[in-house]
Formats: sequence, structure tokens, C-alpha cells
Amino acid sequence: MKAKYIGDPSQPKGTENIPDEFEAYGLIFERGKFTDVPANLAAKFDGNSHFETREGKSAPAVEQDDGKETLPDLADRIAGVRDVESLKGELKSEKRSGGKTIIEARIRELEAPAAE
Repeated sequence: MKAKYIGDPSQPKGTENIPDEFEAYGLIFERGKFTDVPANLAAKFDGNSHFETREGKSAPAVEQDDGKETLPDLADRIAGVRDVESLKGELKSEKRSGGKTIIEARIRELEAPAAE
């Protein structure tokens, strides 16, 4: 199977913010390109509204517990962080563009003026 990250379908057309690279389940998806998906992960992408899929030869199995923090785990972890300076430090050390996007969004959220 092959999959391509297409973003959040609930976003209005033309407002999607699709990063150059997106990481999911240990796989990296480049913007606009299909990526080979291992058979052991195919069910996670088949029917997932954020991915377009098509048949193709499966990639070798991916070991999921590599000790690396996934982007969803990163998003969950920083959701409770309220210290902007701490987030800016983490942003400097984050290597994945998807991770940078998540951290930048949290910083913008914290720096935005409170709605009255």
C-alpha cells in the first residue's frame, strides 16, 4: 500500500497547512508524494481521512517502539506547557518540520491575546 498525507479534510479548501514533511507511525510523508506503507501499518492509513491511499507493494515492516517521540505524542505533551521560553528552546532542538509546526502553533496559541 502507498499513502499520501493530504491534511485535515475539515479545514476549508485552500486554508490547509500541509508541512513539507509529516511524520505518522514512524513514517515520513513528503508533501504531495506517496510513501510505501508496511503491511503491519496499512490498517492505520486505510480509511484515515488525513491520507489518500492506493494499492502497491508494501514496504518492509516498521518496528514501532524505537523510543522516538511521535508527532501526536509531542502534541499531547506540549498541550499542557504554558512556558513560551521553554517551548522556544524545544523549537530550536526539534529537527522534524512537523514537530516545528506543532511547537510553533502552541507558541502562537499562548502568545495570542485572550478573547474577551
